[in-house]
Amino acid sequence: MVGLGNPLRRDDGAGIVASRRLRAALPPSIVVRESSADVGELFEVFAAARQVILIDAVVGLPEGQVCRLEGPDFSLPSLPSTSSHALTLTQIIDLGRALDQLPASLLIYGIGAADFGPGEGLSAKVEAAVTEVVQRITAELS
Repeated sequence: MVGLGNPLRRDDGAGIVASRRLRAALPPSIVVRESSADVGELFEVFAAARQVILIDAVVGLPEGQVCRLEGPDFSLPSLPSTSSHALTLTQIIDLGRALDQLPASLLIYGIGAADFGPGEGLSAKVEAAVTEVVQRITAELS
């Protein structure tokens, strides 16, 4: 499981906050990581695991809305690149698919976010969505 984002860019830290809460709530046998969405790092995760869950803040969803995509054969929207990552998650998944580097099971939780300005802390709607995602993942893995 990987929480993606940058906790110093407000709502972009949603995936990181979720991963920290999940690490505290889940058994140690479930590997929970944080990542800035570095392509090489994610491909290492993909190669090492049969099942991967990614959590990331998403532009294009209403603030606080949660989107769950199960793949790897799903289609992610091609939105203009406003990601703080070197590549957008869509581009990383497309590259992984083209290189046959995706795990057998890939689940993405996207959290609609609006504030990507400098600073720490999530907006109230994104905070509530992170709580929902943590509860949903904890229930799925129970």
